[in-house]
Amino acid sequence: MASPNKPTLKALFTSVVAGIKKHLSGKLTIGGVTYTPVTLAAVFMTAVKAIQTADSSHTQWLDDVKAMEKAVAQADAVFKAFKQFVLGQFGTNQTTLADFGIEAPKPTTNVSSATKAAAAVKGAATKEVRGTNLGKKQKKSLKGNVQVSVTAVPVVTTPVAAAVATNAANAGQPAPTATSNGKPSGSGS
Repeated sequence: MASPNKPTLKALFTSVVAGIKKHLSGKLTIGGVTYTPVTLAAVFMTAVKAIQTADSSHTQWLDDVKAMEKAVAQADAVFKAFKQFVLGQFGTNQTTLADFGIEAPKPTTNVSSATKAAAAVKGAATKEVRGTNLGKKQKKSLKGNVQVSVTAVPVVTTPVAAAVATNAANAGQPAPTATSNGKPSGSGS
């Protein structure tokens, strides 16, 4: 038997029970187990009742899920207003807000218009390079590798002893001499 659905199984097992009652009498041995018509019919009726119970439980579960979603939506709406009330009543006191399970709002940072403009230019350039601003048909025509130019900025490094000497000279102190391990001898470490 393939995997029939529950309504098909219910109909099949109900028909089997009706056929047993109509046509069978006496003891039967099926699969090495001896049944009477009543005990054999009970096997199939137990399955039918289990299917009905599962369907009923499933329907009840769906109703419970709908009730839960409605209750959570209502509580969420009330919580948003309650959170504003608590913030207005107690301010951003971390301890008091934690008692209510509320986190203090993060401070907003003011982003300059120059930073926003630079981000917009960079975003537009990225879309252009990646082709995300193109339509489906236009993207198909894209082939090959994208060449991106990178401007290298030289990094200036200063040796430790020279930096210490420069800082000491600026402070008006004698420059310490470097030891064999590269650390200044007068640093005390």
